[in-house]
Amino acid sequence: MTMPTAPPDRPASRARWLIALVIVCAVLACGGLTAGGIAAWITLRHTSSDSAAPAEPVPSAPGTTARPGGTSAPGTTARPGGTSAPGTVDGCVWTPASTMDSTLRPAQPTTVERRRMTGTIVTNLGTITIDLYGDKAPCSVAALRSLAGQGYYDNVTCHRVTTPADGLVVLQCGDPSGKGTGGPGYQYAEENLPVGQANPYPRGTLAMARTMMPGTNGSQFFIVGADAQLPADYSVVGTVTHGMEIVDQVVAGGHDTTNERPKIPVTMTKVTVS
Repeated sequence: MTMPTAPPDRPASRARWLIALVIVCAVLACGGLTAGGIAAWITLRHTSSDSAAPAEPVPSAPGTTARPGGTSAPGTTARPGGTSAPGTVDGCVWTPASTMDSTLRPAQPTTVERRRMTGTIVTNLGTITIDLYGDKAPCSVAALRSLAGQGYYDNVTCHRVTTPADGLVVLQCGDPSGKGTGGPGYQYAEENLPVGQANPYPRGTLAMARTMMPGTNGSQFFIVGADAQLPADYSVVGTVTHGMEIVDQVVAGGHDTTNERPKIPVTMTKVTVS
């Protein structure tokens, strides 16, 4: 007896096809979401990268300690040896300093006059005249006046010059040791700082040099030969009214490559403040 052939199981076949269809759709759907998600992530990362483009390089600020290299701001180098006792005159405080690389021991200022004064620097190359801001920087001008009156600057050679090639144009003077490490044995705070000024140290400015630490003004000063974008850390004491051609001459002569000593020597034979 021949058994009849059973008809195909249509409901089971349909179910298998439905299950297969669901699986295929799910795979395609998941694949689409995944691809879309990756594309969106890449786009966001790309946008983020664009918005965080590197900034333009910012030039480093000049240093504040005098040293070979041409880019450092006028400064003095601290040395042990200060012996002065603290003193106060009309709000100006003189404290013992370690910048004392000198055999000279000048007395601290005993008077402070808060008025404009005239400074005269007689050199081997000619005379430099300065309008001193005793009304704005009374302590600095009092120190300059006291030191000049004691002959501290007499026959002292300016020890440093920088040129346009160095990125800073200054003539620095006021150290009897000639090393850039000397001072009167006392120090005092900054004053009349050009904070917030677009051109803080214009050509002709006379300002006090200092170490890397604040409150270390002494005897050293510098004359700016070309507008200088220095940090507003140096007391502005006056402006040259006559004799900038002397500074220009020394700058044009350049300096040696070891310690920025001027190739054209300029020596202060006499300094007066009145």
